Amino acid sequence: MFFLQTQAGTTSAEQKAFIFEKRPLLKELIEKYGNLSLKDFAIANLKNLPAASPERQEEFLRSFNKIVASRLGTAKADEVAVQLNAYYGASSADHHGTLNSSLPTSANLMLATAAAELNDPVLKNVVVLSCSSVSLNNEDYPRGLLFHSAKNDSYELQKLSILPSNSHSSLVYGFRPYNLEEIVKIEKALREKLRNGEVSTAEADQLFAVLTEIYKKPEILSAPSLCDQFTQINAELWQKIFKNEPQAKSLIYVELETLVTELLLENHLQSASLIHKLIFDPNHATLLDALTAAMEEFLRQGNLATHLFWWVNPEKNTRTKLQRKDGQLCTEDGRFSLPFTPEAVAQALREKALMPNLLLIYTVVHLYYGFNCLGGFNQMHYLHAMKEVYNRAGADAEPCQANSTLYNYGLNTLFLETDRPALNLDLLLHGTGKTLAEAQEALGKITLANAFESNWPIIYTLLCNETT
Repeated sequence: MFFLQTQAGTTSAEQKAFIFEKRPLLKELIEKYGNLSLKDFAIANLKNLPAASPERQEEFLRSFNKIVASRLGTAKADEVAVQLNAYYGASSADHHGTLNSSLPTSANLMLATAAAELNDPVLKNVVVLSCSSVSLNNEDYPRGLLFHSAKNDSYELQKLSILPSNSHSSLVYGFRPYNLEEIVKIEKALREKLRNGEVSTAEADQLFAVLTEIYKKPEILSAPSLCDQFTQINAELWQKIFKNEPQAKSLIYVELETLVTELLLENHLQSASLIHKLIFDPNHATLLDALTAAMEEFLRQGNLATHLFWWVNPEKNTRTKLQRKDGQLCTEDGRFSLPFTPEAVAQALREKALMPNLLLIYTVVHLYYGFNCLGGFNQMHYLHAMKEVYNRAGADAEPCQANSTLYNYGLNTLFLETDRPALNLDLLLHGTGKTLAEAQEALGKITLANAFESNWPIIYTLLCNETT
C-alpha cells in the first residue's frame, strides 16, 4: 500500500465555474486553504473549533458522555469529554457502521494525522458523530465486511455479509444486534472463499482474527443494539490496525440520532427551551420553515420530507415520513399516529418508534449547542445557511458561534498500488504496520487544491443531477 498523489481530473474551466456558482463556500475554501497540505489543512480544522457557552457545552457533553460510557466504559467517556471540552467538534459525515469504505477511512486518518502532529495530551481520540438513519444496504456496507484481496497484480473487491438478505432495507438505527450464529456463518463463507482462491491464506488468517478477537467478543455480542456493536467494533478494529502506532489515537463513533434523542429527553421535551418551542409551539413555525428552506437549498435527498421525526416501522425497521395534523404526528396513511405532545413524543423516542430527522439533528447539535461539525461540500453549505437564518432571527439569547464551514469528508487520499481507494480493512490486510507514519508523510505532500482535482468531475455530475 502507498499514498498516491491525486491525479488531475478532466473538469473544464466551465464545469468548475458551475461548481463554484452552486457551492460558493467550496470556492472560498479552496482560495483560502488550497495551497496548504492536507496535513496542515486538517490541523487548521482542529485549531478552528469555537467553544459554546460553558452551560450548553457541559449539557451537550453530559449526554455524549452517557452514551460513550455505556458502550466503551466511564474512563474512555471521561477522556473524550476532556478532549471535546478543549476541541469542541467532530467529523459528522460518516454513516454509522463498521469502518468499511474509503471516504470515512481517509477522513478519519486525516484527523488522526492532525491530532498526532499537534501532540496535545488531551487529543487522544478521533471522534465521529455518524448518521444511522441509512439502510443496511447503503454503499458503506454496514451489514458485513468489505475489503480487497490481492490477486496477481490487481486487487479484487470482496464482501462478506453478516446480516440476512431480508434485512438489507432496514435502518441501521434501532436494528437488533448481530448474534454468534451469524458470525459462525460468515466464518464458513470466508473458508469457502479461501478454498476457491478468492482470498489468500494470509488474508484469511487476518480476517479470522478480526472475527474471533472483535466480532465474537462477549461484550460486543451482548450489546443491546447494532449501533452499540458498531461503536465497539470500530474502537477495537482501529486499535488492532494501529497497534504499533499508539499516536494514531482511539476512534469513537456515536450516531447522531441517539445523541439527539438523549439531548431531547434530558433537556428539551419538558422545558421551555428554544428547541422545545421549535418542536411544539406554532408561533415558531416561521423560523422552522426558514431553517428547512435553508437546508433544502443544498440537500435534496428526501431527508426533509418528514416533520422533524421519522416513524420507525417496528416490523421492518424502516422509516416513514410523518406530518403534523390536528394535534397529531401521523403517517399519511394513518397507520401510525400519536398526540403531538412532549409526553407522547418522549415515550416514542424511548421506544425508538420515533427518530429525529436531519433538520432537527443539526438544529439541536450545531445551532443550539454550537457544536462544530466537520463534513462534506453539501454539509458546509446547509449548515452555514441554517446558521445565518438562526442568528438573523434572533430567536435565541445565544447566537450560534460554531464554525459552519469545516471540511474533511469526500477526498480519497489512500490508495492501493492499483490506484484503488483503500478500504479500512485494507489497512490491516495490505498495510505495512506504519500506516499513520506513511499518512503523515504523504498528506504533507498533497495540497488541498490538488486533492480536489480528481473529485471535480464527481461533484460536477452530482450537482448537474441535482439541478435536473
